[in-house]
Amino acid sequence: MHNKVYGLDLLRAIAVIWVILIHAHLAIPDFPSVPGILYGWMGVDLFFVLSGYLIGTQLLKLYANDNISLGRFYLNRLLRILPAYLTVLALYFIFPGFKEKPGIQPLWQFLTFTENLYADFYNGRAFSSVWSLCIEEQFYLVLPIILLIFNGKHSIRSTITLSVITVISGMILRNYIFWHDLKPILAVDEGPNSIWVQYQNKIYYPTYTRLDDILAGLILASISVFRPDWWQKYMCYTNLILLMGILGLIICFWLFADRYSPITIVFGYPLVALSFSLVVLAAISPDSILVYLKIPLVTAISTLSYSLYLIHKPMFHLTTIYFERHLDVNNILSFIVYTAVVLVSAISLYYCVERPFLLLRNRINLRFLEQSSKPIYAIAMG
Repeated sequence: MHNKVYGLDLLRAIAVIWVILIHAHLAIPDFPSVPGILYGWMGVDLFFVLSGYLIGTQLLKLYANDNISLGRFYLNRLLRILPAYLTVLALYFIFPGFKEKPGIQPLWQFLTFTENLYADFYNGRAFSSVWSLCIEEQFYLVLPIILLIFNGKHSIRSTITLSVITVISGMILRNYIFWHDLKPILAVDEGPNSIWVQYQNKIYYPTYTRLDDILAGLILASISVFRPDWWQKYMCYTNLILLMGILGLIICFWLFADRYSPITIVFGYPLVALSFSLVVLAAISPDSILVYLKIPLVTAISTLSYSLYLIHKPMFHLTTIYFERHLDVNNILSFIVYTAVVLVSAISLYYCVERPFLLLRNRINLRFLEQSSKPIYAIAMG
């Protein structure tokens, strides 16, 4: 396997396992404490940076060649995201027992990818993990349109400028939310107006406060497309960059030990984004130490990551309900049962739903390229 692909697969596998572990810790009674497990939410931030880099690179390359097609880009995203997502969403709304929590937000919010904008962490916690998917889909709905608006004037300078302005705006907004909405309730630890619930609703879930990671990935993409000379220079310092990213994450662990501190709320998320962007940059290099970590099943877990992310929480719930009498989570057999149920469910979702539509997407793209010698942009606009 190409080293670049393996490095990114490794990070994707780490991200999904990290997220699953924290959800297991929260969902499964007496789940053993694992070092770093409470920072598993950062796995989503790593996903965001990876997505910003990968999708951003795809779009910017098309844009640089005047080859961008809104129709084809959106079709590819729909075939990638919707089939598995709608399948799991249907299970949530058709079978009440499928829900890991009693309350769930209205169906229209899930269908329009706006669930995170109307976050109700107190009453609607079932399938709440979809908030991250909402942010990605909202961002990638808008990004191609912004690129077309630039109409040939796009550059790395404009990407960095807009990204920095957006990040600073998010910092200002989070600062305002802390002093206006969160500080008065810091001592409230129960009920719908508790600090934990309102922090989730107003800081953690909304798109306008959580764009740091995707924009960090987009800046990486912009450098790789528009400044390949810079990119090659960075590749000469891969392991130093990796070390800087890891040190940045260690600082983030220290900062987020008090996640309600105004300093953490304002500066913590940009630092997480910067740290993970350095790690992603290092993983892309063929000289990175990461590419020599030939860990078994990394590619398989990376391939299943989307299905794993969608299905693992309800599977933890169902396993606990139907096997609770026979399981002791401190026992290796229980760990095997929970793992097996999640893996089998994710594999089934992938091969029965996700993969067929990915193959369909590939066939549509190939047929389109074979049947036309015209630039894709010209066809889309004409």
